[in-house]
Amino acid sequence: MDSTATKVPRFVLFSILGTALLSFCGILTETSMNVTFPTLMRQFHISIGAVQWLTTGYLLIASLVMIMASYIHKRFTFKATFVTALVLFVIGLVVCAVATSFPVLLIGRLIGGIATGLCTPVMFGIITQFVPSAKMGRYMSIGGMILGFAPTVGPTYGGLVLYYMGWRMIFWIVLPIVAVSFLFGYFNIRQRVGTQQAHFDTLGFTLIAVAFVTISLGFNDASKHGWSSLGFWGLVLVGIVALVGYGWWATRTAQPLINIAIFKRRTFVLSFLTYLSLQLSNIGLGFLLPNYAQLVIGANAMTAGLLLLPGSILRTILMPLGGSLLDRRDHACRF
Repeated sequence: MDSTATKVPRFVLFSILGTALLSFCGILTETSMNVTFPTLMRQFHISIGAVQWLTTGYLLIASLVMIMASYIHKRFTFKATFVTALVLFVIGLVVCAVATSFPVLLIGRLIGGIATGLCTPVMFGIITQFVPSAKMGRYMSIGGMILGFAPTVGPTYGGLVLYYMGWRMIFWIVLPIVAVSFLFGYFNIRQRVGTQQAHFDTLGFTLIAVAFVTISLGFNDASKHGWSSLGFWGLVLVGIVALVGYGWWATRTAQPLINIAIFKRRTFVLSFLTYLSLQLSNIGLGFLLPNYAQLVIGANAMTAGLLLLPGSILRTILMPLGGSLLDRRDHACRF
């Protein structure tokens, strides 16, 4: 194979690093906050059901923004999206760092969720536009390794910073990394495919948003009143109805927000369910273990943060291996 056909320009690597670093900062602050929940509960006089919305709300907003990625990439350039995400992320950091009440802190986290939801798809969009298929897995793993390193160090970072400097410094310390992200991204991000006028599927987005929000609220209700509570089953039922409604709508509109035809492929569905299960387990344990350590067995924040470190390091080490195996398997299937 011609080496020039598989050569990846340096600007592509730098742009991947720039966007990945910004997403890294978003995931780092998200995972590090789990360790701070007992402290925040005491400082703001709130319950664990309320404080967990710092994570739930962040992930919910980020997911909803990512759903719009296809439309955003058609309508706006990668660089414009990246700069918007970076500005919002800095605003979110400052709001969180100076917050004197829980609602203000939550607003700051939601702004950060929007930024992460904008930036992460840009990284993968750059990879799919500029990286040859023969090296796709390798470069996906590079970006994924940077993102995966955030939950590796997040709880430990949060525990150490909380223990020695206070939770507000969690946000101030990442600002230099954001500056490096800007330098890598702004001066290297390019566009191969031009922008175009695109139709935004407002009804489809509304149905998906209703589904995500109601199901999240339902599980939050279950944490307060149990799995048999009317609130849990009622909200989850509304969410399921909204998802079914989107499935019906997506087959009848010309430009659906998500093309559900891909779910007809058995391999994709099985891979999707596997990834979903692993992520649910990972995020769930990231919330459960640090809080159990502090609230139940009385460990300090630093010890609670260190609990997740061994498994997270192992995941980061194995991620490049996964990308390499993907490239080899793809090459074998084509030849």
